[in-house]
Amino acid sequence: MNTNVNYYISAFDKNGKRLASNILNNAYDDKEVKANSESLKKIDGVEVIEVSTAEDYIAYLNGKIRDTTTGKPVDPPEPVFSDEETRAIKANAIAARYSSQVTELKDAMVTAQLSGDTDLAKSLTDEYKATMNAYSKELEELK
Repeated sequence: MNTNVNYYISAFDKNGKRLASNILNNAYDDKEVKANSESLKKIDGVEVIEVSTAEDYIAYLNGKIRDTTTGKPVDPPEPVFSDEETRAIKANAIAARYSSQVTELKDAMVTAQLSGDTDLAKSLTDEYKATMNAYSKELEELK
């Protein structure tokens, strides 16, 4: 990504996430840097205000965070999920896996009942119950 701007001044939170940035016309103009710093300090959660190059700014736009040791853009840490969050993610995956099958069975049961095909309706009902039991069993195994 090309830009006609050479420097930005950015505000970061305690975890290095960029909260806001302003363009600097002259990174060596102390008055401009101070004025921009003052406006950025008003943002909740600001821990660090720093002048950065356009290259670093673009890295922040692309999801990098400011390393608290080096001050350079780095990949953010992998998210850490609690046991409850992990179970919820797995439960959602199980639900997604069964969703279309359950919908198709329900639609087929309604069609069979409306057309008076009691044998097919019973067969589909049995298949639906077996599918729901398997779904419930997988969810129970998450606990």
